[in-house]
Amino acid sequence: MRPLLGIAVLGSLTIGVAATGEAQAPTRPQGFWIAFGFGYSSLGASCDQCGSISRTDGVAGQVRLGTALSHSLLVGADVESFNKTEGGKWAKSANWAAALYWYPLESAGLYVKGGAGLATFNGTVSGYSVSGTGVGVTGGLGYDIRLTRGFWLTPTASYFYGSVGDINTGSVGVIKGWKQNAFNLALDVTFP
Repeated sequence: MRPLLGIAVLGSLTIGVAATGEAQAPTRPQGFWIAFGFGYSSLGASCDQCGSISRTDGVAGQVRLGTALSHSLLVGADVESFNKTEGGKWAKSANWAAALYWYPLESAGLYVKGGAGLATFNGTVSGYSVSGTGVGVTGGLGYDIRLTRGFWLTPTASYFYGSVGDINTGSVGVIKGWKQNAFNLALDVTFP
C-alpha cells in the first residue's frame, strides 16, 4: 500500500507544480546541468543457486549530470540506486551509466532516456559484507517543470537491469550469477 501512496503523492505534487508553472513557457536545462533526488524503488533479483527472489521495496536514490548537445538532446552520467536497511542487514543495487536524454516535443519538458554502463551490488549476506560488479542498462522518462530561472523539479520513472555475475566477500565467491532489476519513481531537483 505504501508504494501506491507514494505514487499518488508524487503525482499530486507534479500536477500542482505544473499548474502553478503553466504561465511559464516549458524549458529544459541548457549547458551544464546536475540533478539529484530520491523516491520509491522496487528491486527484483535472481542467482544461480537461489533462483528468482521476490521483489522488495526500498528507497531510490539518483544523481544525474551532463551537458546539452542540442536543444532536444542532452548527454550525461546517470547513477540510480535501490537502498534498503532492515534488521542490521543492508543492500544497495546501483547502475552507473552514460546516458542520453531526448526531448521529443519542442514545447514540453518531457524526456526519454537510455544508457549503459556498470551494475553494482553491495550488502550483507550471513553477516558478511559482499560486493559485485557487472554490466547494466537503464531506461526511463522524466518531466522538467521549471519553478524559477535555473531551477527545475523533475519527476522521473526509470528501470535498470544489471548482470552483476559473482558476488564476493573479499576474494571468496558467495553468490553466483547475480542479476538484478529495479523500477524507480523519484523526484529530482535540477540545476543548470
